[in-house]
Amino acid sequence: MKKLFILLMALVLYGCAANHQVIREDTPGDKVALNPQDDIGVMLARDGEGSVVGGEKKSYLGSGLTLSTRTISALMSKFESVSLVETIDFNRAIQISRDRNIEYLVIPLIEQWVDENNPWTLAPDRLALTVSVIKVTDMTKIRAFTYQAEDHSGDWTDYPVERMLGSEFQASLLQELAR
Repeated sequence: MKKLFILLMALVLYGCAANHQVIREDTPGDKVALNPQDDIGVMLARDGEGSVVGGEKKSYLGSGLTLSTRTISALMSKFESVSLVETIDFNRAIQISRDRNIEYLVIPLIEQWVDENNPWTLAPDRLALTVSVIKVTDMTKIRAFTYQAEDHSGDWTDYPVERMLGSEFQASLLQELAR
């Protein structure tokens, strides 16, 4: 009975596990230091798509706006001027940034947004994002990284993928911008 209880507890703890990793990309402007007084723009991310159990494609409406607002929220804790650049088109975002005198444009991109976790499949929710920062004046990429996360909450609660954009994502974002 004791072994069964230990096995059950191990499964429950594994089910609650969420993990993430950050993969840093070397960029030409790695030595550029961002200051709290810099004007930062965050481009609106395109909504994520992913396949769900059974192979059908699903579009996650609103996921791009969610990612952009979570990015803005994190940046507002470090920078004095952070704003949303309301377009998913890169060239238009650069033009808007120039018109608003934004110095750096943060470009969040959803590579994978999959909401598969439920009590029946036990498949993890998966999230993969690429975040790049462009110096608007000369178009130099000064930072870039990929953030990947999985959530194995194999319990009776179907948590949304957005949950993986919490404190771990925000801390990783700030750490990458501070380097």
